Amino acid sequence: NSKFEYKTLLKMRRNMSIVVYKHLDIFVGEKVVDEIVYGLESLAMKKNEIRELISSYARMFKLDELLERDPNSLGSSDKVKMKILSSMIIKPKILVIDNVISELDYEDKLLIFEYWLDVYNKENVLNS
Repeated sequence: NSKFEYKTLLKMRRNMSIVVYKHLDIFVGEKVVDEIVYGLESLAMKKNEIRELISSYARMFKLDELLERDPNSLGSSDKVKMKILSSMIIKPKILVIDNVISELDYEDKLLIFEYWLDVYNKENVLNS
C-alpha cells in the first residue's frame, strides 16, 4: 500500500537525520540559511517558527554571521557545523554521522560536543 509507505517514510524522515563526509560540498541552497531552512520547510513548519529556530541555532553554533553567505565559501569546520545544525534543528531521535567530526577545528568540536551533551541531559535523546 503506497499510503502506508509514504506515511512510514515521513515518520522516518522526521525521526532520523544523516551527516556524511562525502556530502559536505553538496548544497540545496545558494545561502547558508537556505541549507538550514530546507529541512524545516519539508516538515511544513510555519515561517515565524522557522525564523526563530534558525536564529537560535545559528547563534548557538556560531554561524549567525554566516547565514547570508554562499555555503561553498565556508571553511571545512563551518560546513560541518552547518550540516550538523541543519540535521539537529529538526530534532531527530536518531542522528547518523560518519567521520565529518574530524573536519571540525578544536573549538568547534568542543562547541558541538557541549551542545550534544546539553541535548542528552535535557532530552535524553542521544543514548549510547
